[in-house]
Amino acid sequence: MMTHDDHHLLPGDTEDPHGMATWAIGLGSALVLLAIVLASIGMFYRETMNEVQEKSIDIRFEDRDATRDAQHAVLDEEPHWVRERDPISGDIVHRLAIPIEDAMDILASEGDGS
Repeated sequence: MMTHDDHHLLPGDTEDPHGMATWAIGLGSALVLLAIVLASIGMFYRETMNEVQEKSIDIRFEDRDATRDAQHAVLDEEPHWVRERDPISGDIVHRLAIPIEDAMDILASEGDGS
């Protein structure tokens, strides 16, 4: 039967010959692991914020571009008649919608003639 005092060491050996080195390596390893984990978290957070910002910017620009394209399409469409209800009298009113370039030409020619 073995007792607590019974060691399997060679003569002259001790249990932990360099206790300070063991502590230094253990503490150093823990600090390196902590630094790696914190750096990984920082990189992940930065990339997540960049992705969110890019999506936010892209959505705003896409909405702006879509609105601008729709407005240009309305301004550049062919002349056509539009039926609307007059909000005051309630009568149906017919009006001619023309492209903006034609409207500017008409206004410019009216301004030159007067």
